[in-house]
Amino acid sequence: MDGLMLSEVEALVAFVNTGEAGAPSMVKLVGELGPRRARVACIKLLSWLKSQKRIGKLFPLRVDAQYPWAQDVRHIVEKGTSLKDLFISADGVVRFRENLEQRKIDDMLAFVDGAFQPPLMA
Repeated sequence: MDGLMLSEVEALVAFVNTGEAGAPSMVKLVGELGPRRARVACIKLLSWLKSQKRIGKLFPLRVDAQYPWAQDVRHIVEKGTSLKDLFISADGVVRFRENLEQRKIDDMLAFVDGAFQPPLMA
């Protein structure tokens, strides 16, 4: 997987797993959304990725505008990070870009499946 793309996904995982917004893109995102909203949106996005690895089938993530987390996921994909190179948000769903190589998708899903372990937060 492309280094920048992987580093963005790694930054999301690290933020959720540790609660620390270490990467510049995450610091910016937390500044825009706040730590709780950013964490919820990252968990939704990463859970979707992890579930695709576990199920073994690609499917879109529904982002219904009536839910704040969905608006925040769209913000992450469209404006908040460099993930717009990986995903597209349109017609109420987030999905992989069509020009993304299957190998890159598989690498990303495998990374998220192994690394994404969100701790419970009070």
